[in-house]
Amino acid sequence: MNQRIRVAHLVQHLATGGLERMAASLAWIGETQGVESILVGYLGATDYRTTLTEHGVQTALLQTAPGLAPGLPLRLARWLI
Repeated sequence: MNQRIRVAHLVQHLATGGLERMAASLAWIGETQGVESILVGYLGATDYRTTLTEHGVQTALLQTAPGLAPGLPLRLARWLI
């Protein structure tokens, strides 16, 4: 059985920061190796999200208020399943 690997990259913002660019690069490279990736932001997004989508990177936003968010791990786990 050949099952495709799926990876979720969790970042604070879907914006043009260093971490977000690195995660996007991993997603692009992964696609060439058969890895299905999605970038998941939780504090917001900018027009960079549109750019990612236009370049074939899947994105999702689990909008969370700034500050302590103790329920975020559970929300993320439910979303991933």
